[in-house]
Amino acid sequence: MDALSLGRQRVVDAIVGTLLPPHPDLDAATRARVVEDVRAYVAELIRLMPRHLALPYAVAIVAFEWLALPLRGRRFRALDARVRAEYLRLWSDSGLGPMRDFVKLIASTALFAYYDHPSVRASLEGEAPPAPTLPREVE
Repeated sequence: MDALSLGRQRVVDAIVGTLLPPHPDLDAATRARVVEDVRAYVAELIRLMPRHLALPYAVAIVAFEWLALPLRGRRFRALDARVRAEYLRLWSDSGLGPMRDFVKLIASTALFAYYDHPSVRASLEGEAPPAPTLPREVE
């Protein structure tokens, strides 16, 4: 089972977008490329989950999206940025381990991919960001 249908992918994309910090200051095109690369990295990690974890994680994604409705009045993706961040913090600080762990997996992976991205590293190190390259096939 793939834990990421198109709808669940969009939820994960929204979570990643909410988690990523505004710094370093990147131009709009570079930031958009970085965010898209990070989203793709997180999605691939979730897709590679062993089967015995994929179903519970898919359920957690759906629960995360829809539990916002009774708690915040809208599904997670329909919330504004401030309320999304509050709702994400609610899960991250929850007394229930599975709720915390759900966010922790996405947050740790997203932040690792973000700060390891060549454009972000270059900006933090005061260098010009590298020119975009096309992905090359694995040999």
